[in-house]
Amino acid sequence: MRKDTHIPYVYQKRDFYYFSRRVPKDLLGHYKRPSITLSLRTKSARVARAKSSSLAAQLRVNPKNVAGSSWCHAGAEQARI
Repeated sequence: MRKDTHIPYVYQKRDFYYFSRRVPKDLLGHYKRPSITLSLRTKSARVARAKSSSLAAQLRVNPKNVAGSSWCHAGAEQARI
């Protein structure tokens, strides 16, 4: 039996975990969609929790600096997680 535990900003689809965050209102003009969704490329809840915590921390560092923001580089950074 699978024990489902809530992981912030994460949902599961076809056994894989995905990270999803809403784009801040002041940065919406720089994005085509109102949210960023990335595959965490794992089926493990433990790994998904660690990766999502890392991504969320990166996005909190400096969300208003568009040029150097993690919001702009979230996809590229995800590959290194």
